[in-house]
Amino acid sequence: MMILKDHKEIEKAGDKKEHIYKNPDIYFLIISSIVSLVFIFKADVWKYVPSIFYQCQFAWREWSLFNFFVDFLIIYCFSYLNQTKFKGTKYAVAALSMLNIVFFSFNQAYIEKRVKYELDGGYEYSLVDEEFTSNVRHEGAMNEYLPLVFSDETYTSKYSNSLYKSVRYALDTQSNFITTLDKYNSSTYCPKSLEGKATVKATVLKTPEVTLSASVSEANTLIQIPQFYYDGYQVKLINQDTNSSSTMDAIATDGLVSFKVAEAGNYTVEVKYTGTKAYRLGKYLFVVSLVGLIALGSTGLALRKKDEKEDHPENSLTKNLKV
Repeated sequence: MMILKDHKEIEKAGDKKEHIYKNPDIYFLIISSIVSLVFIFKADVWKYVPSIFYQCQFAWREWSLFNFFVDFLIIYCFSYLNQTKFKGTKYAVAALSMLNIVFFSFNQAYIEKRVKYELDGGYEYSLVDEEFTSNVRHEGAMNEYLPLVFSDETYTSKYSNSLYKSVRYALDTQSNFITTLDKYNSSTYCPKSLEGKATVKATVLKTPEVTLSASVSEANTLIQIPQFYYDGYQVKLINQDTNSSSTMDAIATDGLVSFKVAEAGNYTVEVKYTGTKAYRLGKYLFVVSLVGLIALGSTGLALRKKDEKEDHPENSLTKNLKV
């Protein structure tokens, strides 16, 4: 908005300094920059924000946001200097130009985030290929998406038959990953009942979605499957005995997707990743906002055309003749 300001509007304001402080853009940029810094330096803030904010993951992303806001704040100052001439203007423009170049360079991807692997004690940079991404310990390829529980060398599960041990062993040895439905149903990775009793088998695998067939013998059975838990997984239970269904959010057990079945019976279980609650709500808000924006724009355009028609000289003459 600040770049495309109508110069006539600035001229009408008279006092240019007063105009710059009346514009909300500058306050938005300053406040956004401060918020970004708070997220970087105040760890306690993360306890109170919605989980969708966790997708930032790394401090350098927050720095990029901060640099982005500062870049536009500097551009705003450029537009102000273009309208206000004073002694030393060229020095101010030069200083702002250098500052803008520095912050713009910060927005570029850091060298540490490029593809990296160890070789003879040093580092080499290369392109991502299938062999590289199969190693989940390589920084920047897949390791950043592992649940934190798998980064804790001292963690132990309270369930003796938890899938945590099998998944952790696969990650440590870089072997025996799940690539087929048969591997999913193997004795190593087959879904387990951590509490209660149930027999579970995967029937359809389309990562991250999976369909399970479950025969539950006890109420309140806790079932765990070999998939990393992220906020946004939903589980749909379809009771084959009563033809009823229910949907619930998945829960995390040992960093893996789990869910509880309240009643015994035969079930078809559909596990899907639908996104966080904020994301799901945001999709509906986007549609409502888009429809509202189109309606508001159409109404404004119609009213403006109506006013232009009424103000046209021919229409005014017609009105006077009628009178």
